[in-house]
Amino acid sequence: MNQPTMWQDIATSVQRALGEHLDLIPEDDLMHRSDMLLAQMPSLSGSQPISTALFLRRYHTALHQEMCQGNQPRLISATVEDELRDLTRAVLLTIGGTEGVSVEAAVGLALVLYKRGVIQFCALPLVPIRAA
Repeated sequence: MNQPTMWQDIATSVQRALGEHLDLIPEDDLMHRSDMLLAQMPSLSGSQPISTALFLRRYHTALHQEMCQGNQPRLISATVEDELRDLTRAVLLTIGGTEGVSVEAAVGLALVLYKRGVIQFCALPLVPIRAA
């Protein structure tokens, strides 16, 4: 997918989510919704279902590097829509290439991150990734 099309898809999906007032629902409901979107992703036969919590744990360091500068957010968005677009882009840049996450699923993850708060996310310490 080319970048202009992807950015338009992000904008459209974020507008749809805001039109449905998804930014106003509780985090637990957003987690459930995000889990349902991720469950629609193709997976290997017999593999463990993918969950929002697993994605956020697995990609915490990479998301932190994309979204934060030190322990502060890299960007401060003027509107909820701008913030959700920025978060969705960060999710797609971080996770999308390796996991094949759809734009809709990325918006679901972005909504969870938004609800938790980017400032709080950036303040969390980075845990080094250990090689197996």
